[in-house]
Formats: sequence, C-alpha cells, structure tokens
Amino acid sequence: MRKYTELLTIPAAIVLLLIYNWLAESFGLHTITINQVGKVFVAFVIYLIAIGFVRITHLAIFPRLYKYFDPSFEYNNKWKLLSEKERFRYSFYLHVALLLLFGLIVNGL
Repeated sequence: MRKYTELLTIPAAIVLLLIYNWLAESFGLHTITINQVGKVFVAFVIYLIAIGFVRITHLAIFPRLYKYFDPSFEYNNKWKLLSEKERFRYSFYLHVALLLLFGLIVNGL
C-alpha cells in the first residue's frame, strides 16, 4: 500500500497546485507556475548536493585538523560530552545556516 501512496503523491501535488491556482485567481492572489515549482525542485537538489559536500568535507578534514590542536580529541565522543542545552544550540545554529543556504540557492535561480 505504501508504494501506491508514494506513486499518488505527484498527481496529488499537481491537483493541489491546480486547486490553489484556481482559488488564487478567483481572489486575486499570486499564482504559482510550473516553472516556479521546477526552480524550487532544482534548488532542493542543489541544496542536498551542497549538504552532502559539506558533510563529506567535514568528516574528512575536521578530525585530522583538530587533532593538531588537541591531541586527546576523540571525534565520536565529543558530542556526548555536551549538555542538552549546548546540543540544542549547535543544532539550531546548523539548521539556521542550512536554511540560509537553501534560501540563497532559491534566490540564485
């Protein structure tokens, strides 16, 4: 059943877009074209590629560089030493930075 549900998401999204455009035209609001939807999709793909590149670069370079400054550094245990408040703060900052990156990519298209 899940496979069929996944197959129906694209036609359902198209139908919802058509309904929104019909309602937006009747109320005089801004309508969304297929070109805009395509640009957001391309921006999302570029965003995922950028996140993957940042992640691979971070995993490859950061532990090796940081060991020069702190020889007792263990990368896997560092996150566990942080308090809940620090984890939330760092995760929130990362989320904001990635959201800004996505906004810049969408704006650039």
